[in-house]
Amino acid sequence: MVHVVEQQQVQDLPFPVLQHEVHCGPAEDPVGHGAGGGEAAGGQRAPAQAAAKAYARYLAIQEEEIRLGYLQEGDDAEAALTSTAAERVFYERLSSLPDAQVYETTREEPLLNALCDGMLSLPALLWYLPAVIAVAGCADLRARGRMLAQAPSIRREARDEILAAWLAALLASWCAALPTCAIALVSCGFGSPSYPIVCVWGGEVISRTVLQALGSAALLHTLGSLLVIAVGTLASLLARETRLGALVAGGGLLGAASVFLLVVPAQTASTLPSLLPLPYLTVSLYVPRPQCAYFQELQPLAGTSLARGLAVQAVWAVGVLAACLVAAGRTRRNS
Repeated sequence: MVHVVEQQQVQDLPFPVLQHEVHCGPAEDPVGHGAGGGEAAGGQRAPAQAAAKAYARYLAIQEEEIRLGYLQEGDDAEAALTSTAAERVFYERLSSLPDAQVYETTREEPLLNALCDGMLSLPALLWYLPAVIAVAGCADLRARGRMLAQAPSIRREARDEILAAWLAALLASWCAALPTCAIALVSCGFGSPSYPIVCVWGGEVISRTVLQALGSAALLHTLGSLLVIAVGTLASLLARETRLGALVAGGGLLGAASVFLLVVPAQTASTLPSLLPLPYLTVSLYVPRPQCAYFQELQPLAGTSLARGLAVQAVWAVGVLAACLVAAGRTRRNS
């Protein structure tokens, strides 16, 4: 039996309560299978969109009242205004989707949301651990005489070694996410690439889609993995114990990134921290999580941004890769 929600009831009820009624109400046929299932699902989407629009209009009125000083005063008013504005933007974007649903738990998230949320909820040390292991494995193969030392073109083989470790690390990282993705796809579907993610960045409301957030997180992680592998490869070329050198250098870089965020104040006046790759290894500082919806506030270091992070990571990776090629040439001449 399908619950029928009238238009007036939609506008009278709070949105989270309505969402539970509209999307979780059909206990007997929740996905619209069976006779008339498609029509029932289509009938549920319109009330959900109407509810999101109605709630966004309510938030716009509340936002204006806060701005006029009716609800809050002083510093609390500014914080409340920003939070209300972010929530309004979220529901305005949500109302444009056919399935205007708020996911209250990770179990309700479809594939795209679950993948993005999983990437940003794990610590940076775990996401870059495959890169450390991959570069140490390649260094061990080189030490056993199976790679770089027997190569006719030393620079080409050094490049191939770094590329192999990079691809292996990325493949391992994404394979680790396959179980979560499979469960989310089977239970909740693929999801909408246009699902909104709204956050507060430096007091300003920023709106993204889940596809944009996923792409930004993947780019930062890809460049960060390349940097970790390049640093590990350079250390293995310069150290006597190649595998140990790669492990210490790669792990040390990740440890330095964690300590860096604890030592350097967020509102530092210096521009030097924003030019280092360390803060950008923590991807969750620059990409909002979809599970946090509209109430997340990102607080990265002063002067840093997602665009600068991508540029800084790329420049540092290229620089360390060039140093690796030089070190590989010296290793071959000395051997």
